[in-house]
Amino acid sequence: MLATMTCRKFKRVGIRGINKLVLLVMTILMSFALMVALSVTKTSVTLDEIRQIRRQPLKVDENTLAYSHNLLNDISQTDSNNRSMQVLTGTILNGGRSTGRLKLKEIYNLVVHGNAYQEVSTNNKHEHERVKKLPQVIIVGVRKCGTRALINMLGMHPDIVRPLNEVHFFDFDDNYAKGLEWYRKQMPFSHKNQITIEKTPAYFTCKKTPERVQRMNVSVKIIVIVRQPTIRVVSDYIQAVVKHNNKDKPPFKNFAELVMDNGKVDQFYKPIQTSIYCVHLSRWQQYFNKSQFHIVDGDALITDPYKEVKLIEQFLGVSDYYSPDNFYYNETKGYYCLRWGKESRCLGENKGRKSLYPNISEPLIARMNEFFGPYNEIFYNQTRHRFKWETIT
Repeated sequence: MLATMTCRKFKRVGIRGINKLVLLVMTILMSFALMVALSVTKTSVTLDEIRQIRRQPLKVDENTLAYSHNLLNDISQTDSNNRSMQVLTGTILNGGRSTGRLKLKEIYNLVVHGNAYQEVSTNNKHEHERVKKLPQVIIVGVRKCGTRALINMLGMHPDIVRPLNEVHFFDFDDNYAKGLEWYRKQMPFSHKNQITIEKTPAYFTCKKTPERVQRMNVSVKIIVIVRQPTIRVVSDYIQAVVKHNNKDKPPFKNFAELVMDNGKVDQFYKPIQTSIYCVHLSRWQQYFNKSQFHIVDGDALITDPYKEVKLIEQFLGVSDYYSPDNFYYNETKGYYCLRWGKESRCLGENKGRKSLYPNISEPLIARMNEFFGPYNEIFYNQTRHRFKWETIT
């Protein structure tokens, strides 16, 4: 009796009604999934943001369904239980804490438009098709020079997409052994007219990386961001101290004890080696033409980010997008933050840790600057640009 009544009701509803019901269920499930993701990553979301997303019309066409199917396949093939959450939110779960979080609207833009910060609009039907491409541009370093800030700024551009995390394909042998197809699948979906950029700062100092990158693409564009070498060493030291102290170990060694050896700068101390830029750049220049490199002044990126990103725009050949309004100085944090439309974003609270800077004597700074001086001159000749590194301001 009950089964007969149910069948009659379905006949009255018809196919169109069933489609509406399925669409309603899909909407509820998507909303629930987003709420779970946000609750796990402790991302703050206002009711206005939720209402704004709910006002967005849910469009379901063949391209969207194909894109969703591919996205689910990529999530199901990952090794980590947290990876699917990272794909949705751009979050790295670390000891219950989360970094690099995206707001609900950014998650929506990331999934629907392929870019967390901009909605990509186009009238060309074929440009709606999204594929995963090998990167045409790689930010290879240098660590502790502002690579995170740089990739966040570039991520605002509607012509640029990038993976949410560092891939470490060319420097990790286990990853490299998985092949280029695996590497390609780590990239985000992109439109035909978009550029894919990957960032892994460890590439710059890894001896085997330049040749491996050349094997992938001899025409790839390479971005290197650098800072005053002594400042970079100090920043590297601070990060090591923070990681060390979080593990409840004995006090970390004093800065002077690590950088000096028998009254001389210890050139075998890894942070010192990383700051000898000319050695690493010469290795890269053996495999690529100088025209394929763009060197970003990391110190200038802090004081005048607009000027630096406009130079990168020209280097990449993308559309003229950035304006001074995209950057504003945050007095509390002490550095520039990003702004697009009514939205804004700053780096995580682990950035700009000036309060943790060690008390370094002026004679020690002078000795380090003197040590780096000859190497800096070689680097100036390599890049045909003279940086203002003689003194620390």
